[in-house]
Amino acid sequence: MRTQPDEISRLSATINRLLDRVAESFLMQRLFVANVSHELKNPLTQISSQLEVSLLNQREPEVYRQTIRSVLDDVRQVSALTHELLQLSQVSQDDAAGLLTDRIRADELAWDIRDEVMRINPRYGVTVELGTLPEDPDGLTLPGNRPLLYTALKNLTENACKFSDDGHALLRIGFAPASVQIDIQNNGRPIPDADLPYIFEPFYRSHQAADRVRGYGVGLALVDQIVRLHRGSIEVESETSTLTRFRVRLPG
Repeated sequence: MRTQPDEISRLSATINRLLDRVAESFLMQRLFVANVSHELKNPLTQISSQLEVSLLNQREPEVYRQTIRSVLDDVRQVSALTHELLQLSQVSQDDAAGLLTDRIRADELAWDIRDEVMRINPRYGVTVELGTLPEDPDGLTLPGNRPLLYTALKNLTENACKFSDDGHALLRIGFAPASVQIDIQNNGRPIPDADLPYIFEPFYRSHQAADRVRGYGVGLALVDQIVRLHRGSIEVESETSTLTRFRVRLPG
């Protein structure tokens, strides 16, 4: 007679967990939509206001050119945010089997990222350090999706340069028999302890980041999803002195 109540209890617990996940999913969806709406509202309001003011009176050609340049900047913001949101929405664990089909040379990836980040901003500098190289060249490679992994590591490296006191970042790669460890670090103001648990959440921006750099709080959320898609892990260490280090571990 005990078997039936036990089975009912297990079934009830399973259903409750399922309902909790559904409720959490709906909540996350509502928060996501609310955050997207907020991020899009500001530049769209600015665009509308500037155009309305320009139509009120006849103005000099230079004034119109200034308005067009300002509106164009706002349009670029909306475009950049839309692009990041599309990237974020397209990274799904369900698609892992079809996406992770490349064999990626970790050292070549690091050099390519260095060149791209330094091209983006001449003030940036990136130093690449490689650990002891494996004797077997296959030990330099890891499975995955190269464009996605490139995007994740470039975001981390570019962020490291942005928040560095001297615009410099260190990209260090270590090789192990079954994994690759990638450290990206800089010297600058540390991430406040209160912000560390939330930095991978979509649209979260610390006061420090908001004050220094324009952004949307999407980049690190995208990085986190890409790393998890590759069955890896990411952690951050930000010391009270000046060192901030993001450490990515990926299966080889």
